[in-house]
Amino acid sequence: MKILYTPFGIIHAFFRRSYIVYKNIYYKKKYGFDKSVNIGYEVLIYGDVEVGKGTYLQRGCSIVGGEHSKVKIGENCSIANNVNIRSVTHVGGGKERKEKSVIIGNNVWIGSNAFIKEGITIGDNVIIGANSVVTKDIPSNNIFGGVPARKIK
Repeated sequence: MKILYTPFGIIHAFFRRSYIVYKNIYYKKKYGFDKSVNIGYEVLIYGDVEVGKGTYLQRGCSIVGGEHSKVKIGENCSIANNVNIRSVTHVGGGKERKEKSVIIGNNVWIGSNAFIKEGITIGDNVIIGANSVVTKDIPSNNIFGGVPARKIK
């Protein structure tokens, strides 16, 4: 964001930075995240969620765990803007819920606007391309992308 050198621009930049620092402290305290976890602006974390050391969640991410399922993210992962990771979905538009845990390994990169549905396991050293929809498990040491996500390399 470009800082405007007017009183409003400087105040806006100050409060935005304060909000990011507040959310980092709030989530780290609430979920017991390590100090090395970095949480960007406008990130939503809800339910049973674990995040490993050195992981970075960029702006607009949404990570939702359920009552009987969790989202577990490994160490040194980089999760880009607007990524959705959910262990809970509604079935058929009603009140019936489907819950399955999501497990993401270590050293995983997830591109912008990706969606990871419930019940997915992603191995270590995986790259998931931007705008991908992950509907099946991904083994370690692979590159996946597309809708639905397929092996690229």
